[in-house]
Amino acid sequence: MPPSRKVWLSQGEHDANVSPWLAIATERGCTVKWIPLLQSAGCRLDLDAFARSLERSAGSGRVGLLAVGAASNATGTKHDVARAIAIAKVAGCRWGKTGLHVLFSCR
Repeated sequence: MPPSRKVWLSQGEHDANVSPWLAIATERGCTVKWIPLLQSAGCRLDLDAFARSLERSAGSGRVGLLAVGAASNATGTKHDVARAIAIAKVAGCRWGKTGLHVLFSCR
């Protein structure tokens, strides 16, 4: 991934999904952006905040990767992955699934 790209992770990700992306971001000069959780909604992803943040970055061409867990093993929350995919597609991202993680590659 080229420098200056952004990597989005949710604040509900397990460390096993966070640590590798933090290492890659540090190594390659990327920025990690966080998709916040809605505490009042059972720790679900704040996909409205994610959509706004992604929209701001998509115009700059700096969106690199989104990694979103489909569920949290800490809270048992199932995330609205279908909506996350729809938001990412609007920004021109492609997606794929590995286990419980949904990965998006963006322009």
